[in-house]
Amino acid sequence: MKDSDKIVFRGCKVCNPGSLPCEAEVTVAEGMISSVVLGTAPKEAIEVAASGKILMPGFIDLHVHGAGGRDASEGSFEAIETISLALAAEGTTSFLATILSSFQEGSRNFMLPEALQFRFSGAQAMGIHLEGPYLNPEFAGMIPLKSLATVSELFPEEILEACRGELKMMTLAPELPGSHRVIEMLLKEGVVPSIGHTGATFDQTNRAIACGVRHATHLFNAMKGFHHRDPGAAGALLMEDSVVCQIIADGMHLHPSVVHFIARIKGVESIALITDGLPSLGEKRKSGFYLGRPYEIRNGAIFSLDGTLAGTVLGQLALLKRFSAFTEIPIHSLLACSTTVPAKVLGIAERKGRIAPGMDADMLLLDEEWNLEQTWVKGKCVYCRDMRIDKE
Repeated sequence: MKDSDKIVFRGCKVCNPGSLPCEAEVTVAEGMISSVVLGTAPKEAIEVAASGKILMPGFIDLHVHGAGGRDASEGSFEAIETISLALAAEGTTSFLATILSSFQEGSRNFMLPEALQFRFSGAQAMGIHLEGPYLNPEFAGMIPLKSLATVSELFPEEILEACRGELKMMTLAPELPGSHRVIEMLLKEGVVPSIGHTGATFDQTNRAIACGVRHATHLFNAMKGFHHRDPGAAGALLMEDSVVCQIIADGMHLHPSVVHFIARIKGVESIALITDGLPSLGEKRKSGFYLGRPYEIRNGAIFSLDGTLAGTVLGQLALLKRFSAFTEIPIHSLLACSTTVPAKVLGIAERKGRIAPGMDADMLLLDEEWNLEQTWVKGKCVYCRDMRIDKE
């Protein structure tokens, strides 16, 4: 199948964020959606058997470290290629390659930015999410303390230079000295500053929001929590409508009732569903090692042996289903959390996140039970449940 071929999905039920699935024919040409109509698709188009199937936008993961046994921190094309294929099999079509900071260890000239210049065979890497180095050591979680630094030890200009234009998001703790200067610099460079791994108070968090922060990394996890006399960072982030909060809706990182609570307080337009996936995402294993530390997997969540949570092995579709079960909100009403919301965060909503003319043909074909059958990226099928996909 050539990129120039016209492709039509006949008789499918198109499911866009916030809308009930409705029958339509979707035509794709040159990697983009050219029409979403009923009964007028060109006869010369290559037909995809989609009658009765659900067609929805592909998912965007703002926070995933690895998948398929490989880690984004390896920095090679081969590693990101494996990750991209593993994520496509879980419903993700775009992602931020998330890494921990190692710049203070001398890795100023790391290779990940160069690897991200390629087009991959599965989900497409949209840039780098750097988790650190300006994090609170008391809220580091599984992140090694040696990967943390203060602004005086490692200047943010060095990080921006090393990332060579590929840095799209940085998680930081706003209570640390110099953090507001970092926030201002990131915003000026078009990078999304995200509050996380933080012991910030309610007031400190609100000051960061006043500086322009509009994003939070895995809400409640690795941050000062909520208390009725001390709302903390979590309280400030929940109360501010303009802040988009990442959540890991596996039922382990957050109790199911807390997932429901967040959905009611924030609303779906202020939630980004992430995996925080590690290299074991998409693999069938019960234990392993990450950052030299052993871990075990329970109900899809990764735990170090001391009980510290470290991420998931579940893909975005599996998490979306759990999110729906915990909240009793139908999947189509939650779909924005995996599509339009992260697209807006990255500034790419004009081309990703919906099935509509002029949008990139990043789509998922599911059966009537919401099980993934095919993943399409830029008009090319990159995953099929029933057959091997030719990468050529």
